[in-house]
Amino acid sequence: MFQKYKVDSLIVDDGSRYIGIITAYDLSSKAVAKGLDSNTATVGSCMSRSIVTIEEDEPLSEAMLLMKKHTIRHLPVTADGTIIGILSASDLIRALEDRISS
Repeated sequence: MFQKYKVDSLIVDDGSRYIGIITAYDLSSKAVAKGLDSNTATVGSCMSRSIVTIEEDEPLSEAMLLMKKHTIRHLPVTADGTIIGILSASDLIRALEDRISS
């Protein structure tokens, strides 16, 4: 799915609720580095079970603080508690570059 959708993170659900997040880094550090077989290893064995989120109307500075505090590079964005997107560290850099060049 990472290749198909050209993304670096995916939210994991159990059909009724969000239960984790898996990133390309998770795959390399938890699966490949440990020699797990990609045909038999499960998403659940590699994903991060805690999901740190931020509401869409929060300032970017708060997003940066949360990402730094939790040492994460992907931050799900919510609207009234429902995930509507994912903010990445790359997104933040682009936003800051736009502000500097304006």
